[in-house]
Amino acid sequence: MQRLAGALRPGVAHDDQRQVVERRRAVAEGLDRRYQPRFDLLRRLAGALLHHVHQPVFAERLTALFFGAHPYRWPVIGYDEDIARVTPRDLAEHYGTYYRPNNAHVTIVGDVDPAACIALAAKYFGRIPRGPDAPPPPICNPRGVGETRLRAAAPAPDRVIVYYPTPPEGHPDSLVMDCAAEVLNGSAGRLHKTLVLEAKLAVRVMAYNYTRRHAGLFGLTAIAAPGADLAKLEAALLAQADDLTKNPPDAAELARAKIRYEAHFAKQLETLMGTAELIADGEAATSWRDVATYLPRLSRVTAEDIAGGARKYLGSERTIGVLTRATNAAAARP
Repeated sequence: MQRLAGALRPGVAHDDQRQVVERRRAVAEGLDRRYQPRFDLLRRLAGALLHHVHQPVFAERLTALFFGAHPYRWPVIGYDEDIARVTPRDLAEHYGTYYRPNNAHVTIVGDVDPAACIALAAKYFGRIPRGPDAPPPPICNPRGVGETRLRAAAPAPDRVIVYYPTPPEGHPDSLVMDCAAEVLNGSAGRLHKTLVLEAKLAVRVMAYNYTRRHAGLFGLTAIAAPGADLAKLEAALLAQADDLTKNPPDAAELARAKIRYEAHFAKQLETLMGTAELIADGEAATSWRDVATYLPRLSRVTAEDIAGGARKYLGSERTIGVLTRATNAAAARP
């Protein structure tokens, strides 16, 4: 990719550009052996990483169970089996399919002349031909199966994780469930008060609403206190989700949830990089124009909206994962 970018810089001869194109063709045909040793090394390193991190692997398997046939079931780096089979030609074909001008957007922020930026982009990148449109992802997520479960053992602290399906980014309920998560999350949230301080079943708790373009995931995670009964911890975690359906946040809880999101939004706007990321993420998910309406939409979320969202999404349609600490060398071995 660096070579391709370099070929489009000012002063690079046409012959050099042609060599880049020819090299891409050679890679696609599987003829380029020059970088195969480096490729094999990267593959071994990635495979070793997947074998030696137990908690992320458990989360990956739990995510796969949760999403079912949906493409979000796959981790970005893939599974170790994928890494073992992938070839340079596979990577070249993937690059040629998705790394096209018509499958990308550019965000420029700062004290710039928009017309000049467009002219420079046309001059140096306009020569790249538009490729075929990338195939749309096969979106299929047949929910309605009720509760699914995953149990595993690994050399990691005991924990309980619960995932609920929520709507994708851009849906009116997406911000509602963001606020619902924040009511439960944090040192002043309901989960910490009940599971850590009062029941002493957990040492750390988290709530989050992770939304993407095509689907969302509302998660609850509790790291068990030493010696805690995991069945009781799971019951307490589910009880807090159920309690939110019956008891809307009070004024202080609602204000705290909104302030945290407002502060995070404002923090991103303090830098050009943060601003660019906000705009780019908005365009990738829905539209960059949604960034301008974010705070007004957040301000309109009410306590009853949150309780209603909890009733709508935090029900029996869920995936529960229970990870227990491995107690023997065989379970701990990768």
